[in-house]
Amino acid sequence: MYREGILSSGRPLRGELADGAFIEGAAASCASCHRRSGFGGVEGTVYIPPVTGPALFSAADPDRNALFRPVFQENLSLSSRARLLAFRERPAYTRETLAAALREGHDPAGRVFDSPMPRYRLSDGELDDLLAYLRTLAAEPAPGIEENAFHFATVFTPGADPDRKRAILDVYEAWVRWKNAEIDRRRQRPDSVGVTDEDLRFADRRWVLHVWEPQGPPETWTRQLLAWETQRPVFAVLGGLSGPGEPWAPVHTFCESREIPCLFPETELPVTESAGAMTLYFSGGLAQEAEALAQHLRETRPDLTGNRIVQVDRDAAGREAAEALERALGPFPPTRIGPIGQIRRIGPIDRGATEVLVLWLAADDLASLGDLAGFERIFLSTALLGETVPELPAAWRDHAVLVHRRAQPGTATPQSFRIRSWLRTRGVERRHELLQLDAYFTLSLADEAISRLAGHFSRDLLVENVERETERMPDPGVWPRLVLSPGRRIASRGTLFLRADPGPPGPP
Repeated sequence: MYREGILSSGRPLRGELADGAFIEGAAASCASCHRRSGFGGVEGTVYIPPVTGPALFSAADPDRNALFRPVFQENLSLSSRARLLAFRERPAYTRETLAAALREGHDPAGRVFDSPMPRYRLSDGELDDLLAYLRTLAAEPAPGIEENAFHFATVFTPGADPDRKRAILDVYEAWVRWKNAEIDRRRQRPDSVGVTDEDLRFADRRWVLHVWEPQGPPETWTRQLLAWETQRPVFAVLGGLSGPGEPWAPVHTFCESREIPCLFPETELPVTESAGAMTLYFSGGLAQEAEALAQHLRETRPDLTGNRIVQVDRDAAGREAAEALERALGPFPPTRIGPIGQIRRIGPIDRGATEVLVLWLAADDLASLGDLAGFERIFLSTALLGETVPELPAAWRDHAVLVHRRAQPGTATPQSFRIRSWLRTRGVERRHELLQLDAYFTLSLADEAISRLAGHFSRDLLVENVERETERMPDPGVWPRLVLSPGRRIASRGTLFLRADPGPPGPP
């Protein structure tokens, strides 16, 4: 009922708005406004109050940490601002006053709710179900929180490249050392120096990072992760790395089932179809490239029936991408050639129709291709080619187009220079720089989101803070733009098509 707007009978929850209109199902759910966490927030100019157990079932006690953002940083309507500042006058809810709030639309002090709050015709049994759930919301701090420590994990799958893994871990370890040193320095002060120090003392906990490295086939990873988490619960999973062709789905499934935030793992095979609530990705991986390529082909070749599209793949990652392109093109499925040993079969393909070749291959595979000059357009994925795009054969370079998810090559931002300086002063060797910039962004974003928990250690609230702060964080220049929102689990949806041989200006 709270999250999905479904009653225990299976019927959709239904609410009546002030103008007489009705909403039902997910649109009528409590979470659609008050969020999964129950901490509410600001929607437009309307303040959405918290409905957690501690907030509802005790007399209103203004929390200056929680109120700072809506009071000073949001453009609230006059009625919302007045209601926010009058919280201290509201007595604790009881079963009877909660029933009146939901059915009649007023709080225990008799103040009528703002118009976006629906009225619900709940039975007594349905009211008791909702009441029982609300009492559990944020009633206790989430696992992974200790009086003096936050526990986090990061996950590396068995096939993760050791050098790439080391590049990421160097950043994580440097961050944890720096963060803990900062906390120790603050703790050594003889006393707080002002209100801000006192307000932020709840966040002065040392960071503890656990490295989880499951072994064996993917179907065993979830069980291994569960064993580690049972032994030492963590507040969130930060980053991580999967190997070439290895799926992130087992880690995704684990985090969703245990309701553990998983922030921005490095993977080419994220879960994009049923994204869930707790796992956030930088991009949609190779499937995103395939969908963008399908759209590009439709726009540049309206009559796809007159085109022959051939795909070549080599490993699990390439196969996933090829299958995604087949699904996206629908009634015009491409011809697929693979594995790598069959690549030389490209030569005899009938060139009576316009030829499009899509190579889901790594840089080392290109030497096996031979002469591709007969193809009108050849598409390659920069994610599979590697961090440095190799020089393509001159015979078909001017036909080649690079499918690219990250920011325009050569992009530099002030934040990227600042991060490089930070890493250099802490002795972190500069290698696999895109991964290191991503790692720093993930850690600094998690730190900012934690500082805005205002002492409410809820995993759902952490995810909601990450959603809000992602767009506000200084851009390191790795992705075109990062934006999250409720229901949007992929931060960067853009895909670029770049000429391998720039040639004259204009689209490929």
